[in-house]
Amino acid sequence: MERIINKFEFGGGGTVSSAGSKDAKRQRSEASIVKISPLSGEGATQVALPYKQRRFAFTLAEVLITLGIIGVVAAIIIPSIIQSYDKSQTITKLKKAYSVLGQVVTKSFADNGPVNFVAGETVNGADVEQFFQTYWLPYFNGAVVSQDRIYPYGNVTPYKYVDNSVVSTGVYTSFGEGRVYLTTPDGISYLIIFIDWKDVTDENGNTTSILTYNSMQKVYVDINGTKRPNRLGKDVFIFLIDFNSNVVRSWSYDSLAFAENNCKTKGESCSTKIITDGWQIKYDYPW
Repeated sequence: MERIINKFEFGGGGTVSSAGSKDAKRQRSEASIVKISPLSGEGATQVALPYKQRRFAFTLAEVLITLGIIGVVAAIIIPSIIQSYDKSQTITKLKKAYSVLGQVVTKSFADNGPVNFVAGETVNGADVEQFFQTYWLPYFNGAVVSQDRIYPYGNVTPYKYVDNSVVSTGVYTSFGEGRVYLTTPDGISYLIIFIDWKDVTDENGNTTSILTYNSMQKVYVDINGTKRPNRLGKDVFIFLIDFNSNVVRSWSYDSLAFAENNCKTKGESCSTKIITDGWQIKYDYPW
């Protein structure tokens, strides 16, 4: 059952006639329709609001579709943004480490003069420690040197190649083995390899390995310290400190074709690729 109730009826006044007048038409357009539900009793009514007072909302299906579209777009864009940020941070930290190594060489040479050993000369742990204390340590601000034979990563060989195979280089401090691991306050770590193993054959044909000085000292730079992934080309990069020419070089700096291929297959020469590409990680980089 329906009946039309003029808005003036709710105010307690009498019903106004609607015959023929403009006021009556206006009143009818503003009238509310009250529906009396036969199931709910005489007192239960529903008031239909005028058109201007109605509120509209999205349906559940529309909301779900919109959220789905947003999710798809986010899944495409967010990883790209994160990767771009990670690459930018890698370049920034690598540049800083490269600059630090350059300052070590320059300042050390200015203070101490040329190195006082001959490449290939037999050495021992005491010599290595003295060389490190003189030519290296004073030029790292606030560096913390790892204790002897303590493994900072929890295992001896934490570094990995691009294909995730293990790099055989031991990462720890041992002056007797010609290696020092240290960390600077910015979280960057440096593994310095001072010497090489050289095979020597005596007059009886017996071959033994001895430690010898190497003027091109290898440095593994881990731009985020012991944090993963500890992978060459990702967060671990190799440089050479040339104490003969007093410069810092990237691994395989003298063969760009080799460096390009090596960076993709093993990761040792990725420092060379990044520098050659203008300190950028380009689309063809094995990220």
